[in-house]
Amino acid sequence: MRQPRFATLILVATLCVTGCVSRFDGDISFVNRSERDLAWVIAEGFPRQPPCGILIKGATKQSFMGSMALPDIVTIVWRFEGGAEQRSLVPIPPAARDSAGMALVLEFTEREGWQVKVRRNNA
Repeated sequence: MRQPRFATLILVATLCVTGCVSRFDGDISFVNRSERDLAWVIAEGFPRQPPCGILIKGATKQSFMGSMALPDIVTIVWRFEGGAEQRSLVPIPPAARDSAGMALVLEFTEREGWQVKVRRNNA
């Protein structure tokens, strides 16, 4: 009777270590779809911070960050050229959690602020 419990415990532990932790393994992109330059952009909350920095109007910056677990929400710290620092809380959609070959796109528009989109890497 003890062996089935021990086997179940090992199975559950193995699943939690290997399968229950969803991993994102793709690109993270920042896109500025506004008519104004962003003087700096930082995304806080990822296990490894994706680089962005200055993002001029119409620009895209993309980085492959390697495999990592994604947070539920990231904080994007940003400002317009000559403006005050602003912070936006942006939820990460569940579709991004286990997305090999996908890209996580953090997109800014003045009308809607920051949004997250998930797309195929080659799209």
